[in-house]
Amino acid sequence: MKLFAFFPCFFLYLVAAKQTPRSNCCRRLPHTYNIGYDITGRPLQLDVGRCSASCENSDVLRSSSYISVLARIRERKDNSAESLTCRTHTHHRGECQPSVVHVEAVAFDRGPKYYDVIDECSCRKTPKRCERIPKMKRFFAGTGFEATVDVGQCAGGCRKEKSGKGCRPTRTASRPILGPNGMITVHTIAECNCQPTCYRQHFNVAVTERAENKSTGEYTFRTKVIDVGRCVGTCGPIERCVVRSNKRNQHTGDTKCLMSLETADVTCAPTRVNDITYVGRSGEVEHVAQIRRCGCT
Repeated sequence: MKLFAFFPCFFLYLVAAKQTPRSNCCRRLPHTYNIGYDITGRPLQLDVGRCSASCENSDVLRSSSYISVLARIRERKDNSAESLTCRTHTHHRGECQPSVVHVEAVAFDRGPKYYDVIDECSCRKTPKRCERIPKMKRFFAGTGFEATVDVGQCAGGCRKEKSGKGCRPTRTASRPILGPNGMITVHTIAECNCQPTCYRQHFNVAVTERAENKSTGEYTFRTKVIDVGRCVGTCGPIERCVVRSNKRNQHTGDTKCLMSLETADVTCAPTRVNDITYVGRSGEVEHVAQIRRCGCT
């Protein structure tokens, strides 16, 4: 009897799975937030949207109470990573991610606030290695100042993810666009690499360097671009040793830590800095600090 009771349940499961081909869908669903109040005190709501790989059919769900129970279970998983898994047009496994986003400006009594609103979603194959992939963002949508910029995003895996490394932006760029108040700068991602939570990011400065022509003895001035770098990222609490033993290890020469305290005030800061020199306009040697390595200190 147990075997015969199993077949109807298994058949209903197959029907439900066939009617909701979850992995073949990627669509935008509404996601409304309460963002504040207008000048009259009425609450303001904004549909920022979200991407989901769910393929639920409302007409089918109304006709079967059994499938509607499955739908409720799937709705609870819509915000999980599993609900983003989809299948691309080339039948590869991918993630349902925003493909077009626009910036929505909402005016409040203390000034405007800006929100990213998802317009379209698409199923993208996740790169195996860390790389930059396109991400289109529209500014001043629906106005005469509308402009679309590929701001980019980092995606892909890293071999040393267990050690805290992830796919993060290592080089950024900027692009000016015209808005109602003049030119504004849009920051974009130019390059991605596997880096820890606190890492060095490329950052260039331009200086004027004086060079001497040895054959004529004349001086010329040229622009020199130096990658001074900057430290970006976050740091978690670390343990610092406050009491050490007087005895040293015979092999390593290190001392044993007897007591340590957890420090929460940790910042991502330079741990190795080089001195870059050049000849300035006046002929004096100028010095520039170049960050070579960053860490949690």
